[in-house]
Amino acid sequence: MELEWHHYLQLVRRWWWLLVLGPLVGAGVAFAVTSRGEPEYEANVLLRVNPARIAGVVEYDDLFNSDTQAKTYRQLVWTTPVLGPVIEDLGLNESVEELGNKVSAWQISNTQLMQLSVTDDDPTAAAKIANAIAGSLSQQVSKEATELSSTIQTTIDKQTVETQRLIAETSQQIQTLEQSPSVDAPAVQEQLSGLHTTLNQLQDAYSELMRTTQAMNLSNAIAGYQLTIAAAAQPPPTSTAANPILSIAFGALSGLLIAGAMVSVLGYLDRTVRAGTDFASLVGAPRLTAIPEQSKLPAGPEQLFVLTQPKSDAAEAIRVLRINLGLATSANKIKTLAIMSPGPGEGKSTIAANLAVALAQTGLSTMLIDADLRRPTLHQIFDVPNERGYRQVL
Repeated sequence: MELEWHHYLQLVRRWWWLLVLGPLVGAGVAFAVTSRGEPEYEANVLLRVNPARIAGVVEYDDLFNSDTQAKTYRQLVWTTPVLGPVIEDLGLNESVEELGNKVSAWQISNTQLMQLSVTDDDPTAAAKIANAIAGSLSQQVSKEATELSSTIQTTIDKQTVETQRLIAETSQQIQTLEQSPSVDAPAVQEQLSGLHTTLNQLQDAYSELMRTTQAMNLSNAIAGYQLTIAAAAQPPPTSTAANPILSIAFGALSGLLIAGAMVSVLGYLDRTVRAGTDFASLVGAPRLTAIPEQSKLPAGPEQLFVLTQPKSDAAEAIRVLRINLGLATSANKIKTLAIMSPGPGEGKSTIAANLAVALAQTGLSTMLIDADLRRPTLHQIFDVPNERGYRQVL
């Protein structure tokens, strides 16, 4: 059933209590949650990511560029090697997972900065934990960088020793050939030339290894500065708890929206036919008449208002119904007319009795049958005995 604006107005009039109750319940829930919640404080520490640049046989720069470092460090924040020492040093009665739920970290876009936040019900504790996690993260980064540098340095040291050995052997071979009696022979000269070339290459490789070693030593010296604290956390002066007035307002608005949605659904699913329903659209046929409600009509013969009140609007409506029925059935004559409604007390008997009287007044032979076998009322309206009813006739 399509709902138009007047239908919505009808829904509002019918379900106004739900539209009032919804915001009240939403505001009450928001107030309860806000009042019960403990205030939380958020402490923020700012970290600077310093890219380490190390020359060597591996692409060390590519592994530790600023952006990659920040993303890597952010993932390390919630690991046991970082949070475990913090719990131990501060004597926290929390697990790594519980402490991690209090921590958030993100990289500040287009900068070498990373922010780390900690929430706690104690502002001093929040700042202390934030600084401790930042320090632990910095130490863990330094430790991993040192371990990686040590691995690379071990490989370089092996290459350096091997190069020194080859230089010594090549130098010894050159010296031996130069002291031999056949030093002037073409073959010996050619061999000496090759050995000198090899010696020069080994000496160049040795010089490069020494430069790499110096760079590694410098890297080890600055390993502890790859992640530094740019701004330490301070105890926050105010809590991050939601504003109670805004929370209550938001709860009331949410309750109103939910109540409105419920009313819309109820209206969409409601198939009840009421006085204000557009009957012509509902049944796909024109309305024959509209009979005014007779609220103070006494039971019995007084219900025949066509006889007792022939000039009333209700009586005129019955006569209009009689005329329209005649016009509507002029092409196809009917002999039977059923008058029904969904529930009791809706005027079926009154309308049927008055319409029967109006038809009889035109000279038509009219039979009025009360088919209500449980609560027949037509005999009361016409003030006749009910000794034999519809069941006995059948």
